[in-house]
Amino acid sequence: MNLCSFRIAHHFFAAGALLSLILSSGCANTGMSPRMDAKRVARQIGFPDCQVSIPLSQDELVSYARLSGIEDPTSSDDWVKMKATYLATDDIRLVSCGYSFFGLFRDNKLVMEMYEQVDN
Repeated sequence: MNLCSFRIAHHFFAAGALLSLILSSGCANTGMSPRMDAKRVARQIGFPDCQVSIPLSQDELVSYARLSGIEDPTSSDDWVKMKATYLATDDIRLVSCGYSFFGLFRDNKLVMEMYEQVDN
């Protein structure tokens, strides 16, 4: 196991399942969680005390949501609303700060939250 594996760990609860995801800053992506962006980005988008991921594609959002225990994210109300709201210039990011969610951001402003989960 490398040093990156011992970095910050967050626990997500969803659909009654617990899954530990290792969030690393400045380390290679472990494949289990998205890579985190710089703290200045978190400040720019209005979450200065949180960790935020690099922008994710819709496919990555679905994959990470499944890893966190959401069995069929594309059939949820959150997904339907996000698809109806999404513009090509928007960013999807994981935001983690006591609770976690995938946020849809437009012009560095939060437009909507999806798949909220409590961090342990």
